Amino acid sequence: MSGRKQKSGMGYTHIVGLDAAACHKYSRTASLVEPLRQFLTFNRVSVYGCLQHRLWRDPSVPAPRGNWALSLAIRWNSPADQAWDEVESAVAAAPELQLEALCLHFLQAECEFTSDAGLCLADTQQLSGLSQELQAYAQRCRGQFVHKQESLELCRRSNILVEQLSGSGQGIVGALAAIVFHHFGRGDSRELILHA
Repeated sequence: MSGRKQKSGMGYTHIVGLDAAACHKYSRTASLVEPLRQFLTFNRVSVYGCLQHRLWRDPSVPAPRGNWALSLAIRWNSPADQAWDEVESAVAAAPELQLEALCLHFLQAECEFTSDAGLCLADTQQLSGLSQELQAYAQRCRGQFVHKQESLELCRRSNILVEQLSGSGQGIVGALAAIVFHHFGRGDSRELILHA
């Protein structure tokens, strides 16, 4: 599937972007999707779909399957008591911080990262006002190297939550691009099947 465009009217309220999340337990980023979906669903977060997005690949880095980032469309409902016993209560004020804490809790518990992983989280209502700048950024991520500092600054201006999970944190570049492609389309994207 290429250039699939997702709309917030379909029910989801946020998009999670994840890139370079290779770890010892999961051999590649895509293998994290189903365990993460199960964890979020258990914690009353509805997962509406997941897309893979092809990005620019450094030719000096072996990657026979190419360089792909992930995006998950989700809807925040309310936290389950079981999980929030383990998540810091300081994040209880804003949905975005709660969602970010859940994703980080899962990733830090499940992964001993072997790469430069990054995570981004955006409210879909905040994306539309910056569509031109965000789409220009994402298109460049398909064809050239983009430094993480640019991604950090764009996330700050766009009020998008960002976490450098491991290594250099360069994975935030693809994580942000994945969110943009999921929301606006126009990327080389394909849907991943999620189990019921």
